[in-house]
Order: sequence, then structure tokens, then C-alpha cells
Amino acid sequence: MDDGRGAVDAAAGGEGTMARRAAQRSGVRPRGPTPWRGAWSGVVGLVLVLGCGACGDEAKRPIGGLCEASAECVTSLCMDGVCVDPDGDEDRDGLTNGFEAGIGSNGFAADTDEDGVGDRDEVGADLSVTDSDGDGKGDIVESLLRDADGDCITDQRDAEDGVMNGDLAPMVAVVCPGVGVCGAEGAVLAASCVGGTAVCDFSRVPGYAAVEACNALDDDCDGETDEGFVAGCVARSDRPWLVPATSGTQVQSAKYRGVLVLGSPTVQVMSSARHKAWVGLTPNLGAESGGAP
Repeated sequence: MDDGRGAVDAAAGGEGTMARRAAQRSGVRPRGPTPWRGAWSGVVGLVLVLGCGACGDEAKRPIGGLCEASAECVTSLCMDGVCVDPDGDEDRDGLTNGFEAGIGSNGFAADTDEDGVGDRDEVGADLSVTDSDGDGKGDIVESLLRDADGDCITDQRDAEDGVMNGDLAPMVAVVCPGVGVCGAEGAVLAASCVGGTAVCDFSRVPGYAAVEACNALDDDCDGETDEGFVAGCVARSDRPWLVPATSGTQVQSAKYRGVLVLGSPTVQVMSSARHKAWVGLTPNLGAESGGAP
């Protein structure tokens, strides 16, 4: 018996068909249940997750690979554009790559600041960073030789690298000797800037002389006393000279050295253009005895 349901269903079916046709003409796909779409998306996602679980590490560069940032390296350390092992020591200076990267020194150079002092010697035994001038930059990256601001105070001694400083006190211990008359009571050492280089100022050092005198003092502050003189304070010379001496006295000249061993209590060692024999002396240069100094 027809209770009207068939007519309703036919009407509904007709409306659905009309809707689908209208959607096709407009280019819009009708919404409807598409169970396969959600299931397929899940499968694809699962495949991507399982297949690329290690994709992050595989995409990173190995040791020796080129890099721009540490995040690009498997070792998480990019140093000067190369992936390196943090526990390695590329320059073999006794400091690990990771340590040098942390303090800003060059892991590929055993002497980062090129001042003749190796990187390992510019940090403490406990790897503490030494900062001689207290400017926040370690000695390992500040040179004892270079002077960035041209004020005659080298970078490692200059607490203000970018400021022209007229006080050269930090350089006194570097350029001035502390021996001989320079280390005596009353000596006042200073440093001055000459031609872009710090030099020692001896003007307030009593008894200082650039040329050594024979007076049992170290007048030129070089750590030697009366150098250039032989027994009796007679200066070495290529001119004829006479040295009064006794047996056992050390005698030397520019070319000859030796100990007088003659039996006479008092002897004379002579040299002149006419008499070239040296008595009891041995040539400094390994030649046979004889000849003017």
C-alpha cells in the first residue's frame, strides 16, 4: 500500500540529483561523507612519521662538512665554517674545539692572537681565562704585539682598546729593564711613545748610561757589568793596547779569550801592528793563536 513514502523518497532523490547537477555546473563539489579520505590521510601521515623518524639527523652535516651554523652539524659545533668534534683539538694546542669556541679563540690556530705565546699558555692551568688588562677579553685573543688604537699600548695591556691613552704606565714593565742601576733604589722608570712604539724613558734613573762604563756597575741595565772591558778596565780595541795582568787573570777581546798561565807574577799582553803575537790566549772564533784582535 502506498502511504506516500515513495513519493517523498522520489522527491528527495530528485532534489539530491538536482543539487549534484547544480554543483557540477558551478564547479563546487558537494559535501558528503567521504570515509576513505580521512583514512588515507592517516595512512600517509603514518608513513611520513615512520619513514622520516631520523630525517633530522640525516639532514645534518658530518664532521668535516661545510656549515654556517652549529645547528647544521651532527656534532652541534660549526667552527670557521666546518663541522668539528667538540672534544677534538684541531690545532693540537691542548685546548678542545668546544672550549675554544666557547671563549672565542681560533680552534684552527695554536696562537690565536699571533703574539708568540701559545693559546694553552694564555689560559690558567685550570683553564681559567686570563685577562691582564681587565677589559673582559682574554689574553688568548688580545695580542702582546698589536696595538689596535695606535696609542703605543698593546692590546693585551690596553683596557680601552678604542681610546687613545696618554698614560703608558701599563707598558713600563714590558719595555723597561729592572736590573742594574734601573733596579736600584731611587730609579724611576717610565715609558714614552716614539714613532708608534713604546720605549723606556731612563731620564730619571740615576747613573744610567747607554754605553757601559768600567765601574763595577751595570750602567746600561742589560744584566751585565763592565762588559766590553778586560782586566784592569782596559777597553777592547783594534788599536795597540797594553793589559797589566797576573797569572790566572781572565782576558778577552773581540776575537780572543783565555786565561794567563805564565809563571811570572806580572805579565804584559800586547798587540800592535808590528807585534801580533798573543801570549796565552785562544781565538774566540776557533782560529790558531796569533793575529790582532
